[in-house]
Amino acid sequence: MSRNKLTSYGCIIIGLICYAYQGYFIERSSHLELISSFVLMFLSYLWLQKTKEIRWKEILWIGIGFRLILLFSTPWLSQDFCRFFWDGEIQLLGFNPYEFSPNELLSSDQKSLFSKTLYDENGRT
Repeated sequence: MSRNKLTSYGCIIIGLICYAYQGYFIERSSHLELISSFVLMFLSYLWLQKTKEIRWKEILWIGIGFRLILLFSTPWLSQDFCRFFWDGEIQLLGFNPYEFSPNELLSSDQKSLFSKTLYDENGRT
């Protein structure tokens, strides 16, 4: 196996580690860690593009691996998923989620523990 191929596999492993780190361990407020991991992944990608040592079947399996890594992670870098849960919970209570603000809904008698938890954890206003 050539040195370039070994380096390419090393870059793939670095990318997988950074990807998993972003998906499971980085918080939204950790800007330096987030940017550093993106830079490492981008540099790994540039190396792979430059050397062209990886065949298309290997790229396919690597892509599947990257997707499987985040299969059980919670997308904490985006708060959109909390909004979807919030809207669904409020609709189950019989309210239009766009008709009232979260503060108005939480002060009403019709509330659930789940919507209160979503509100508290994500600081919705």
